[in-house]
Amino acid sequence: RHCPSNICEVLLLSSSLTTCDPGDLLASLSSIAASRVRCSVISLLAEVYICRRIARETGGEYGVALSQPHLRELLLRLLPPRPV
Repeated sequence: RHCPSNICEVLLLSSSLTTCDPGDLLASLSSIAASRVRCSVISLLAEVYICRRIARETGGEYGVALSQPHLRELLLRLLPPRPV
């Protein structure tokens, strides 16, 4: 692991309207949260429930980009490191 001892962060850019999950996604979500991995998700198409839930339960942020300027705004909001 190359993460600081405090927390790791993941940014997911999604352009899908569905998910195809081979395993138990809720068990994976619990494992991610227990490992203190903060997941933020930016969707390029529409809101996907599980993506919002992943962001919420790991302390990340979720947003749907409505335009190119809005995508830029969402990305820039995540650039400065957030406090733990």
